[in-house]
Amino acid sequence: MDRLISFLPSSSTAKTTQFSLSFKRLLLPISLAALVAAPATRELTVTTLSDAFWAVSCYVALTLAVYHWLALYINKDNVFSKLVHQSRSNQVVFAALMGALPGCGGAIVVTTQFISGKLGFGAVVAVLVSTMGDAAFLLIASEPKTGLAMMAMGVIVGTASGRIINLFHADDFLRPKQVENDEPVRSCSSQSQDKEAVSKKAINLQGYLWSVLIIPGAAVALLGSFQVDVNQLLALPEMSMEWVGAILLISSMFL
Repeated sequence: MDRLISFLPSSSTAKTTQFSLSFKRLLLPISLAALVAAPATRELTVTTLSDAFWAVSCYVALTLAVYHWLALYINKDNVFSKLVHQSRSNQVVFAALMGALPGCGGAIVVTTQFISGKLGFGAVVAVLVSTMGDAAFLLIASEPKTGLAMMAMGVIVGTASGRIINLFHADDFLRPKQVENDEPVRSCSSQSQDKEAVSKKAINLQGYLWSVLIIPGAAVALLGSFQVDVNQLLALPEMSMEWVGAILLISSMFL
């Protein structure tokens, strides 16, 4: 987490470009802010942006944090990593559970472990069968019970598929061969270095914002999934959380 929120030193170009109008990424948040400011489109825009922030962005941030923690944890020498890596059946179950989590992060983690030689081909099949990808966010937000049922079904089918694959294929089936390249990677121009500095600065600002918002944001997202009126629960005026969500979404896009 410290690596996400640490502010790296950047060039003067990065400091000026990221928040200038010439930086094309700013066109979208400026346009959304204009729609919020216009009385004719204000209510619809605020409601839409709020739903996008609380029901989607917060879920994505939470699952990415879980994926990041799991990726770090299974790379360490501990009881859990040994339990997963030393048993083909355990690998399949672990991969199916990773696939059941909303988003594509689980598939990315398992595929990376497969390429590095720590998981077998059956685990890759299990995670790809069990995952619903980003569609899981929408399903959980709109129909939590149905979403959980689909996730459970995905784990069962994914586990069965992975174990069947293990009967016919070795763990290294279709694993790409790693080619070592000792040549140093050099930047082509100073312009590419400036763009990289801008990207790092934006990632650091986003990381700092989400390190603060991830827990309260996840709580609001879960309450909303179960049709709980957060405004009423916290005794807030009507549309308060909608405005907070819209403002936070636009603000995060400015970073």
